[in-house]
Amino acid sequence: MKFKFFVAPEFKKEFKALYKKHKSLKKDFKNLQEEFKNNPMKPLKNLLFFCIAALFFSCQHTPQRPVEMSDRQILGLTDNVQQVTLISQHIDEEKRDSTFLTFDSKGRMTEKIEHLQKAKDSILKTKYVYDDAQHTRLAQTYKSDGTLLSEEFATYNAYNFVEKYTLTNGETKEVITVVFIYSPDGLKAEAKATDGKGELFLTSNIEYNPRGQAVKEEVYITKDKKHSSTTYYVYDEKGALIDKRDYNIKEKNIRNYTFTHTYDNAGNKKEERIYIDGNLSIINKTEIRK
Repeated sequence: MKFKFFVAPEFKKEFKALYKKHKSLKKDFKNLQEEFKNNPMKPLKNLLFFCIAALFFSCQHTPQRPVEMSDRQILGLTDNVQQVTLISQHIDEEKRDSTFLTFDSKGRMTEKIEHLQKAKDSILKTKYVYDDAQHTRLAQTYKSDGTLLSEEFATYNAYNFVEKYTLTNGETKEVITVVFIYSPDGLKAEAKATDGKGELFLTSNIEYNPRGQAVKEEVYITKDKKHSSTTYYVYDEKGALIDKRDYNIKEKNIRNYTFTHTYDNAGNKKEERIYIDGNLSIINKTEIRK
């Protein structure tokens, strides 16, 4: 397989600065290129796994599963909805993904099937299992050939706050663990992420609203103990996310996300539009399945 490697100007600048301190960096980067050529999936698998870990500290995972809202309510759906199809149109990438969701009587997701248009593993299937007595949730994601891609295990306290979250790579068996420590009123938390060796690599300070949704998050990279980013979240009266602002401290830039929502007569969300820095980026449509 033939590869061409291109790097952004920002990468070149950072690389030169790091090379002055770490002379082996150039050799390491060359080895990475060779590994891509000889076995492209190996470095990609590792990179994907740590990208998933980083996404834990994004708007999808960092706000713990909201205490006052079910998965169904987070999606803007009413209690009588059992199955939906989410259609995501990515404007810039010209791709269209579909996701099929099934909920239980409590509004929790029990199954998610993703059809990804431009991905190598175009179909991913996730099963969710809940143990209300033990306050746990197990999510297992499989590729189309039945291979386990990842396993997520979350434990909750008596107030339904996430206390511990473990993500296991189904192929490499690498493990990332995140532990949450809450303030007495439950409106603040410190989340610490460790790798399979138990080494701390990421810390996040989170502030919540009374619904249990994150309103502010500060992320620190443990290696250099530097403040990496700050994110602010704003919600409407229904609890739907309408504004998100990412402040990259190191790069000194801001990225603004704006969300608009349209509902049908029954009160179910039928469309969401996501604007990044004022430009329409994604259109999400919801189709209720009978």
